[in-house]
Formats: sequence, C-alpha cells, structure tokens
Amino acid sequence: MLLDLLEMVNIDKIWESTKIRHEAQLQQQNKDARERDNRQQDAKLLELEEDLKEVAAAYLGKMGRTLIDKELADCGGRKGLLDADQVAKFLAGVEKSSKLLTSLTKLKEMTDLLRKEISRLSI
Repeated sequence: MLLDLLEMVNIDKIWESTKIRHEAQLQQQNKDARERDNRQQDAKLLELEEDLKEVAAAYLGKMGRTLIDKELADCGGRKGLLDADQVAKFLAGVEKSSKLLTSLTKLKEMTDLLRKEISRLSI
C-alpha cells in the first residue's frame, strides 16, 4: 500500500500557520524594541533635565530649577529638547528670564553650559 503524503497533509495550511506565527513574533519583537528605545530615550531626557536644573541652580540658586521647569513646560516638556527649534526657544526663554537674576557674564557662561549639556544628548 503506497500512501501519498501530499494528499494526507495539507502543506498550504501548515505553511500559512507557520508564516502567521513568524510574522506575529517579528511584530512582537519590533514592539518590544520600540518600547525599550522609548524607555531609554525617556531616561536620557530625564537625566538631561536634571543636569540642566543643576547647572541653572549653580548659577541662579533655587530659582534656576524653577526656571528650567517653566521653560521646559513652555517648550512641550522634555521631548521638546529633541527638536532644534524648541531648544532654541527654550534657551532664549531661559536667557530672557535669567537676565534679572544674574550678571551678563554668568548668564553667558550658564547658557553655554546648557547648550553643551543639550548637545551631549545623542538619541
């Protein structure tokens, strides 16, 4: 008795189910990678925000931290530090608000340090 395996097994159905399972695994891996990247980006942005607050606090005291919070909120939060236009708006706002709190020399130093901190961000 000779049996034809192709008639007994539905190869197309097995192939399709395997292909669907493989695509689902790839989608899950891509989703996991995006979530991991977002968490890493958020962690870097949080670290950058803290660094900016420390620089501002060193030059302006407690008001510096509050000023950074305010200007970041005006620029769309931490994510605004990823956009060059928002960074320019942020730095201009910090500079404008700080003019009454410190001398122009210290203000220039602080702004340069803030710019360096932001440029270190490599996302």
